Amino acid sequence: MLVCFLDNDIILKLAAYDLFAEVIAAFDLTWQDLRILNTAIYIIRAKNTAKHYSPECIQRAISIVEKCQTVPTQPTDEFQLLLRIDEIDEGEASLIAATATESAFWLMTGDKRCLKALVSDESIASIRQRLVGRTICLEQILLKLISIHGIDWVQHRVLDAPICDKAIKIAFGWSTPADETSVKEALNSYIKELEKQSQGLLANLT
Repeated sequence: MLVCFLDNDIILKLAAYDLFAEVIAAFDLTWQDLRILNTAIYIIRAKNTAKHYSPECIQRAISIVEKCQTVPTQPTDEFQLLLRIDEIDEGEASLIAATATESAFWLMTGDKRCLKALVSDESIASIRQRLVGRTICLEQILLKLISIHGIDWVQHRVLDAPICDKAIKIAFGWSTPADETSVKEALNSYIKELEKQSQGLLANLT
């Protein structure tokens, strides 16, 4: 069975765009396949989250995490190694360390700084190798949804949402009108850059 680990950032952004149910279907996942941090609900309810996300988004995110399986925070050797790396916080370290328990998984993340940091230190080379080809970023998810539901439907969801990711908003035509070609070009540009910076972590979804 393939399971999917989700960080708080990707949950909040997909909740903001109201796309979470469609993502589960697009990747042939069930609620039982989803793994989140056991601290996710507290982070999502935190006051600073409300600065960037609407009350409706936060409520959707809470409804999502209440249905997912939780991953406990455990001070494993891998967790401790990851915590030593700049740009990898405790939550990401816990989620990445938890992937060691699964033979088949995806890691969906909105934290690009963490992915870039995974290539910065040889002490975590084996951990990073486990994630190669199994990591999925927000831009990849949005491209997949466009291929299934069409540009107009996805664009409407993104542009109607609060500004939780300015680059994504701009890619979809927030400041300058964008057609399907330009949206895809922008998303693919972000993906290629992240693929280069993370040295092969991203999954091949084509």
